[in-house]
Amino acid sequence: MLALLVSLSLNAAPALQARAVIPTPDVSLDRAVLQFVVDRICSNTKRGYHVLSSTAAAVPDDAIEGLDPNLVRNLIARNSSRPALPSGIGCKQLKLEDDAKITRAVSAVASHPSPKSAHPYWGTFDETFPGATGITHLSLPAYSGSFNEALVYVDGICGGLCGSGFIWRLRLVNGQWTLLEVKDLWNA
Repeated sequence: MLALLVSLSLNAAPALQARAVIPTPDVSLDRAVLQFVVDRICSNTKRGYHVLSSTAAAVPDDAIEGLDPNLVRNLIARNSSRPALPSGIGCKQLKLEDDAKITRAVSAVASHPSPKSAHPYWGTFDETFPGATGITHLSLPAYSGSFNEALVYVDGICGGLCGSGFIWRLRLVNGQWTLLEVKDLWNA
């Protein structure tokens, strides 16, 4: 596997630079890790479905403490350009949709806004995605050098001041991904 060298600024002084060696996986590894995350989310979703953005989430670079700093830097760097997620991930409760379509739906002015809308300030979201209860974003995973540990940023937005963001820490054990920790980053 190739390693990509990226220069990152730390949030300290501008002169302080860190070099992150980002292990570059093939798309099948990303797909396997992300489908594991999606399956866990779907098994806990009891009502409706979320729209899953096709574009990787931008990872917030503040307040991520208690995790391997190299993995965190790799996670932020790998997702900074908001690349596309691999195709073929999702489930009944988490449907992969084009990010531009989601943005248009949230930004557009609804032609007939309903006072009963689940998302009254989300433009045409309810019309575009009937029955959807919110939007989920996933990052591409960041991996340890041996590809046996991964971090994935996950957020869910359910309208107005409703949402949360997490870092999921995973480990490959006997050929299966397992969830080690879910770190709460923000809540609205």
